[in-house]
Amino acid sequence: YLDIDATHAYLEGEGDRTYAYWRRVHDAFFKQEYQSEHQRFDPHTAQMVLEHFHVVYPVH
Repeated sequence: YLDIDATHAYLEGEGDRTYAYWRRVHDAFFKQEYQSEHQRFDPHTAQMVLEHFHVVYPVH
């Protein structure tokens, strides 16, 4: 989770595309999700899988 960088935040395309925005909304989301499972979100131990898609054939 802590390895996410500004480039990924920008490419994700949400909000104002800044890293600060990305962290704010994702921290809030994960805290709520973990809490719903009676867990505590810890960004130091949280792991994520990131995907990057490349359009090969545009859809018409």
